[in-house]
Amino acid sequence: MNGKIGPSHLARRVVVYLRQSTVRQVMDHRESTARQYALQQRAAELGWSADQVDIVDEDLGHSGSSTEQRSGFQRLAEAVAHGRVGALFALEVSRLSRSSADWHRLLDVCALADTVIVDEQAVFAPNDYKMKLRLHGGRTNKARRGELRYHPPAGYEWDAAARRFVMTPDERVRGAIRLIFERFRIEGSAGAVVRYFLRQN
Repeated sequence: MNGKIGPSHLARRVVVYLRQSTVRQVMDHRESTARQYALQQRAAELGWSADQVDIVDEDLGHSGSSTEQRSGFQRLAEAVAHGRVGALFALEVSRLSRSSADWHRLLDVCALADTVIVDEQAVFAPNDYKMKLRLHGGRTNKARRGELRYHPPAGYEWDAAARRFVMTPDERVRGAIRLIFERFRIEGSAGAVVRYFLRQN
C-alpha cells in the first residue's frame, strides 16, 4: 500500500482513463495503448479489487484540446465530482495538465473529492507539492515548444502563421480597444478608465 492511499480511497472506485489524441496515434502506438490498459494491474497492486476498476477508453482517438466531444472525460469528471472515485489512473500525470483547462478543473475537483491520481511511477494527491511541480513542468515544456495556448484577450485572436495573438480584423472592436488604451494613457489608471466610461453612459 502507498502512504497517500487510505481506506477512504480503497472503498471507492478506480477509473483508468485512456487517451491518445488521434486514431493514427492509436494505430501507430499500440504499446502506449497497452501500457494504459495495464494500469488496471497497478490498481490491483495498490489494493483495489478488479470489480472496483472502471476503464474509460471511449476517448481514444479524440483530441485533448477540448473535452466537449469526449464523453469519457465527461463521465469521469461527473463520477469524481460525485465522490464515487477514490483514484484516477492515467499513463502520464503531466499530460493531464498540458491537455486543456478542463484537466485543471478536474484536478481541482479531485482535490475537493479527495481523489488521488496515479500513473505508472507514482501516486499524487492533487494538493501535493511534487505534483504541482510536475504539472508546472508540463506547461513549461509546452510553452518552450510554442504550443501553450490560453484564451486570447478580448478583441484578439490567435494567428497560427505568425504564432502570436493579433488584434481582430473587426474595425469596431479595434476602435474600442484603441479607445481603452488611449483613455488609459490620459487617465493614468484602470479605475479612472472605468469611471470615464461610466460617465459616458
